[in-house]
Amino acid sequence: MFRDPDWKSRNIGSGLQIPISRVTHNKRTMASTDIIYGITMIEAGVSRIVLVDLRELA
Repeated sequence: MFRDPDWKSRNIGSGLQIPISRVTHNKRTMASTDIIYGITMIEAGVSRIVLVDLRELA
């Protein structure tokens, strides 16, 4: 994992957007986001990533 202890001091106020991932099943948390990624198992041992872009539904 890349670690840079000074990234925050260099990027405050620079308009940098930091992607945040959160693992949740909380409906309120999911309702407050624009994009939801999910993982589903279509058959034993085969997983698939599902993307739902809620901006397209608005």
